[in-house]
Amino acid sequence: MLETVNFSSPAFSNIRIVDKSLVRKATETIRDLIVNGECEMGTRLLENDLSEALGISRTCVRESFLLLQNEGLIVSNPNKSNTVRVFTKKDVEDIYTLRAILEVGCLEYSMNNDLLDVETLFELSRTINENYNNEDSGLEWIKDDLKFHEFLLGCSKNEYAMNVWKGIKFQLLFIFQVAYKRAKATKRHVLVPADGGGSHDIIVNHIINNNAKLAKKKLNEQLLFGAKKQIVDFF
Repeated sequence: MLETVNFSSPAFSNIRIVDKSLVRKATETIRDLIVNGECEMGTRLLENDLSEALGISRTCVRESFLLLQNEGLIVSNPNKSNTVRVFTKKDVEDIYTLRAILEVGCLEYSMNNDLLDVETLFELSRTINENYNNEDSGLEWIKDDLKFHEFLLGCSKNEYAMNVWKGIKFQLLFIFQVAYKRAKATKRHVLVPADGGGSHDIIVNHIINNNAKLAKKKLNEQLLFGAKKQIVDFF
């Protein structure tokens, strides 16, 4: 005889069906507030306030918090509060070291297996060159740069690599935003590549010439001795 489950029992009293579309929209909204600089590092995120402001349940807010914790943008504290993550110099260095290992490895694999879409990479590089010296573009130039690197990774068709990238992508945007804001506040050099964006062109040209050694070297230099050093200085 088949057993039946009593869904009215206390064991099921706390089960709630969460509207995933609301959770997704709430996550996107809170993420944008963080990445765009509306919430500074260390800002406390209050569940009740966000629930009222977004017109959603506290359950949806809690689900969003869990997703943003997984993205590395917020942290859960012992007192059950959530705050925007405070990135240290070591955090930034570690992320860029990881990027170099990941991207250089995927570039080598893609070149060895003829997987790169050079035409698209060239177009993305050209967009960076057009926008790099526009100080008003702010994060838009940074987004162009990340599109180039994300596409470069994606050419490898390595799902594991892309999952790692998804895990740090929004952290990178937030780190860029913090550095950019601090650069402008202190009237220091605004975050643009010292070579005018030309390193992307050089990488693409090495790819076109099928010179994997020089392409990998330039990409590694760009990440570890260019962007990393420039950004770490602001943390």
